[in-house]
Amino acid sequence: MIVEKLRQWLGMPWLKSGNERRPTTTTSCAEECPPMSLREDPVAFLRMLYDTAVDAARPTFGPQHFFDLDPSRPALVLGAGKAAAAMAQAFEDAWSGPVRGLVITRRGYGKPTRHITVLEGDHPNPSEDNIRATAQLTELAKTCRADEQVIFLVSGGGSALLCQPVDGLTLAEKRDTIKALMHAGADIREINAVRRQLSKVKGGGLADMCHPHKVFTFAISDVVGDPPLDIASGPTVPDSATPRDALRILKRYNVPLSDVLLDILDRDAQPRQGATTSSPPHSYRFIGTPMTSLRAAAKAAEQHGIGTIIFGDDIIGEARDVGARHAQLAIKYANGTCPVKLPCVLLSGGETTVTKTGGGKGGPNTEYLASLFLHLEGHPAISALAADTDGIDGSEDNAGAVITPGTWHKATAAGLEAATYLGNNDCYSFFQALDSLLVTGPTFTNVNDFRAIYLE
Repeated sequence: MIVEKLRQWLGMPWLKSGNERRPTTTTSCAEECPPMSLREDPVAFLRMLYDTAVDAARPTFGPQHFFDLDPSRPALVLGAGKAAAAMAQAFEDAWSGPVRGLVITRRGYGKPTRHITVLEGDHPNPSEDNIRATAQLTELAKTCRADEQVIFLVSGGGSALLCQPVDGLTLAEKRDTIKALMHAGADIREINAVRRQLSKVKGGGLADMCHPHKVFTFAISDVVGDPPLDIASGPTVPDSATPRDALRILKRYNVPLSDVLLDILDRDAQPRQGATTSSPPHSYRFIGTPMTSLRAAAKAAEQHGIGTIIFGDDIIGEARDVGARHAQLAIKYANGTCPVKLPCVLLSGGETTVTKTGGGKGGPNTEYLASLFLHLEGHPAISALAADTDGIDGSEDNAGAVITPGTWHKATAAGLEAATYLGNNDCYSFFQALDSLLVTGPTFTNVNDFRAIYLE
């Protein structure tokens, strides 16, 4: 009953059970509001909120993170993800003892480090470079000395970057299988469940390689709900699922299955030994989460005298459906029913999906925003930004895009139909034609999607 009333009040029936969250509302105004120019420039205001959210997710380490570690002792540092190099750099700055190690990050996301080797691989589609880098990392893991503390730095993107297929499976077949599952509209947990069964290093595999040492994992979460098993597919987290569980997911989405895949997955026992039960209990802690970033953006809005509503960091579903319903809610609030005084900004995070039926370019953030744009129909008081905090929406060069009421008039004048681009999954091209793409370059972190709808 409570959940149903909440859905009705929010106008958000698409939120899945277990992910409902009452909006956090803030109406206080800073004692001294900055010049009105920023409040009157929706694009600048929305970009400021995005930058604030990204900054809040940048890796830092302090004494509170090392309460059960000895920073004066040697450390073997391993890592994978889009933030791995930045995390390694920050770890070196905070650690006083000897350090050695290796991390793998996305091409172009490298950072200078003193003692930790940084290798780059391809994302979202792993390449032979990823295979070679992972082989170096796993060999290094096996060399841990008795006096060393094992540190694992993990962030979003690690599933593709840390790549070592199970015996008998080629990189090409693994890559094509995961790509087909993504295009079929599977969510990240389903995708990662399959990845774990096709990998030697995921689902606790890397922790196995460090046996008998305890592994201290530090994570920046990019997954709804922050489940450790799904962040980079859990290289240091045991997986209790079986290969047959992964097979059922592939069949559910009609992903083509070769004889090799069937042989690997049509069994109850795991194709490799799971995380060893004789290993010491591993440690897992977060240094960055999506909600931390949303709260930082909300605080920045407050300081500009703008109220905020945080719908949560766990919004999931088909990107175009979420965009349509957010548009309905934004119009409803802009037209006089907003629970806080206008102007205000509606903030949300999470991870939407795209079922690929067309041949165009774009990711979930541009798809969400194109749908929002279409259903707003040029509302004169609503602007919005949707972008991935890692700087890459899907596989293109943009983080996302921004729209204002003027974008509607520009599209109308140019004869650009959002519905046509949505139908072809070509929302990157739509916003590119409108000069509305948000291109940030590497952000060196990743706490998933960031969405802000500004009601003037």
